[in-house]
Amino acid sequence: MVKKMLVRTISLILLPLAFVCLFASNVNAQDNSAKITFETEDVTVDIGQDVQVKVVYSGSFDSNGVSLQLSYNPEQLTVVSIKGETDTLSVGTTIENGLAGIDLAKAESFQDGDVLAVITVRLLTEKDTTLKLLSTSRIVGIEEQTPEQELGVKFAYPELFLATNETTENDNNYEEFQPAIAIILMVVGSIILSVALIALFIVSLKSKPNVSTKM
Repeated sequence: MVKKMLVRTISLILLPLAFVCLFASNVNAQDNSAKITFETEDVTVDIGQDVQVKVVYSGSFDSNGVSLQLSYNPEQLTVVSIKGETDTLSVGTTIENGLAGIDLAKAESFQDGDVLAVITVRLLTEKDTTLKLLSTSRIVGIEEQTPEQELGVKFAYPELFLATNETTENDNNYEEFQPAIAIILMVVGSIILSVALIALFIVSLKSKPNVSTKM
């Protein structure tokens, strides 16, 4: 009797534990992670040239909604456009004062490797800059914050700019010292002219014949 009660008690304890373990193993087996990333780490472009960068979906979490929020330095870079793929509904597109954003929805869930959006950017200066994917970007159904990411936008011909900059600096230096150079040249010219005149005077004196007067 005691053994039966002991076995029943142990069974009542172990059975719920077994269900908990099975549920936990099932949850762990299903990868519910996903993230938003730039397709590449950086792009190289000339001043005034447009280049397209892609934002992709990475992971197996079933979600059909994504919100992208980006920032950039409007003095160095401009976002020309931001568009979702053809099979994606794009709403709430904004591009203003160094910020860009778009909300994306899809009838089916996003899959690993899907392109979420194509962003066209234009470099405005010779300085390297970045396009940032902000932590306020969201995947619908995931509570975790999206890590902030940066995509480098690099000037394609920095060596040409350095050469031009050095030439400009040399020109500026010449312009800065030009008045002093003019004064020095004028002084040197005056000295040379004075020496030449003195030499001519001495030569003229020596070339004159001696005149003697007889009484």
